[in-house]
Amino acid sequence: MTTSGVTRSAPPRPCPACGTAAHPQRELCPACGADLDSGERLPFPAQVPAASARRSGVAAADRLHSALHHVRDRLVLAVLGVALTVTFVVGGLVVAGRGPFAPPAVLPAVGFDPARYPADPGVLLVREVGSVPPSEGEEALLDGTAETAWRAVRDPSGSVRLVLVLDEPAWIARVVMLNGDQSSSDAYERSGRARRILLVLDGDRRIGVDLLDVGRDRQVIALPNPELTTLVEIELVEAFDGVRADDIALSGIELLGWVADGDDRASAIVRAGDRVDGPTLGPAG
Repeated sequence: MTTSGVTRSAPPRPCPACGTAAHPQRELCPACGADLDSGERLPFPAQVPAASARRSGVAAADRLHSALHHVRDRLVLAVLGVALTVTFVVGGLVVAGRGPFAPPAVLPAVGFDPARYPADPGVLLVREVGSVPPSEGEEALLDGTAETAWRAVRDPSGSVRLVLVLDEPAWIARVVMLNGDQSSSDAYERSGRARRILLVLDGDRRIGVDLLDVGRDRQVIALPNPELTTLVEIELVEAFDGVRADDIALSGIELLGWVADGDDRASAIVRAGDRVDGPTLGPAG
C-alpha cells in the first residue's frame, strides 16, 4: 500500500505452528514447513536451520574421531600384548637354553692312542652305501674289483655325495679310491672322474682332498690323524671332465683303519648322534 509517496512492506507472517516469522509472500514456514495459513504440517521433513546442521556435523565428526581413537588404542594394546608375549617366550628359551638358543653340543674329546691299536690298519666293513642324488650301482664301490663302476649324473646346481655307513664305529686312517671307470682305458677316458672331494665325518669333521688324474691307479688318501667315526660322507665337489661330461664314475672305495673298542666305541656313538642309525641322505649341511 502506498501513502504520501512512501512504499511500506507488509509485516512478516508468524507461523501458526511454531511462531517463526516468515516473509509475507511465503506459503510455508522456513523452520517447520507448516502451512502459514492453516498451521498444518505437510508430509515431508522440515528444513533444518544451518546452525543446527553445523552442530550435527560437528557431533558426527567428534563421534568418528572418538571411534578412531578407540580402534587405535585397541590396536596399540594388541601389538604391545604380542610383543610382551614374544619377549616372554624368547626370554624363557634364552634362560632355559632351549631351541635356537641351546648351547652347542659338547662332544666328548677323543684322541687316537697307537698303543691300543698296535696292528697295521685293516679294511673296515661297510654295512650300507647310498648316494645323493639317488643313483644305481653303489654295490660296485664295495665289490673289490675295477671291472664295475658306480655312475652318477653330474648336477650343475649341486654336488654329488656318497654315504658309507660302517659296520662298527672305527678309527679311519686312510681312504683308497679307484677313480673313474677303470674297466678299460677307453671307459676311463669317457667318464668324468673326481677331482676334489670333501670327507665329512662324525662331529662335523670336514677334510678337503685334491685327487690326481693319474689313470687306472689306486689313490690312497692318508688322513693327517686317525678320525673316530661311524660313517663317512664323500662329497664330490669338482670333477675332471671325460668325453661324456655329464657323468662321473668311481670303480671302488676302501676304508682302512681300526674298529673302535671300549670307551672309544662309546664315544663314537655319542659323537655320531642321530647319524649312528643309518646314512644321512638328506640335504648337505
